Amino acid sequence: MESNISMLRPRNLAGLLDETVTIYKSQFWRFLGVAFIVQAPVSLVSFVILEALGQSLLTVIIALSLGIFGTLFTYGAIVFAVGQCYVVGRFDIRYCCAVAWWRVVSLMMLSIIVVPLLTIMVLLMVNDHYLVVTVASLLSVPAVALAIYWSVAIQALIVEGVRSVSALSRSFDLIRGSWWRIFGITLVLGLVSIGISIVVNIPFAVLSYAAGWDPKNGIGAIISEFVSLVVVIITTPLLSIASTLLYYDLRVRREKYDLATLSREMGLVSA
Repeated sequence: MESNISMLRPRNLAGLLDETVTIYKSQFWRFLGVAFIVQAPVSLVSFVILEALGQSLLTVIIALSLGIFGTLFTYGAIVFAVGQCYVVGRFDIRYCCAVAWWRVVSLMMLSIIVVPLLTIMVLLMVNDHYLVVTVASLLSVPAVALAIYWSVAIQALIVEGVRSVSALSRSFDLIRGSWWRIFGITLVLGLVSIGISIVVNIPFAVLSYAAGWDPKNGIGAIISEFVSLVVVIITTPLLSIASTLLYYDLRVRREKYDLATLSREMGLVSA
């Protein structure tokens, strides 16, 4: 193998983060390439929609839906990429994207299922009507619970080849009994993602402030969209790698999962 990736085994939070960084560093530019290929056109289309039609609730939800699909597609490609890294030491960008494309219908179905959950969060952010905010607040708790239970569905879809509903059920079964542990790890990963976002945003925020650019209009809006794209391209592979390792961890603990099984499920041959 070309990297220092270790064998599949149970990992605590520190081990998970360490292995995530190891894998990310081993094929850094390739991971960024996967994210860029998918996220750049999605970001451009979303930006055009919001600029041309305005930021109404409908256009925000449309842009959100596109973003969710783009993220899930990127996740799918990177899930396969991580498997290739373990089995043969590196991955092929084109083949990983092709695998995600072969699962595009199931990925779209997952997007349709996930969008209502995130729409609840959007309602909390963009609506100030008391009843809407109250209902959305009440629904946010089960939405978060489901999001955690379904957090490795895309791994089940790509690695095990199951369809969208079966992937959600599979994810639920793997996480059942470990919800709080997965929630804690997910929270830490979210904080790491936020930290990266802040670091990337600082120089552009300083530049925009010094130049007097409005982040909602003109060149300021373009720069803001560019920065958001950079953040997504950097953080999506990181989060996808971590969640894939978490999926492996769950299977190792429950099913004594190993590289031979991973290779067989993904149709790969060890080098």
